[in-house]
Amino acid sequence: MLARFDGQPLAQRNTLFLQTLLTSDAVIIAGQAASHCVKSSIDDLLEGIVAQDPALAKKVYLLTDCMSAVTVPDGKGGFLADFTPQAEAALQRFADAGMHLCRSTDALETWPGLKLD
Repeated sequence: MLARFDGQPLAQRNTLFLQTLLTSDAVIIAGQAASHCVKSSIDDLLEGIVAQDPALAKKVYLLTDCMSAVTVPDGKGGFLADFTPQAEAALQRFADAGMHLCRSTDALETWPGLKLD
């Protein structure tokens, strides 16, 4: 059960969707934001992977050039908030778990472990 800030039920984990992902040949992930929404989704996926079989992480490919961290410009060329370090740390943690960091411009043949039958 996923809970709100006050502990009340918010939603239930979609175990059928998670199982679909875990039984797929490959899972390719992109989206916004690498420091928040996408990171949280990958954290949930990784939790399911670790619970079932940590080796499944090698089937996950993260398109790093198709996501970015949340930043809040200050209007003066800088940022009021920049979550880039948090996004980079999360991506490194996912890579350390066995997931692959790839770019959308990389030829699929170069993606480690990807079978193109």
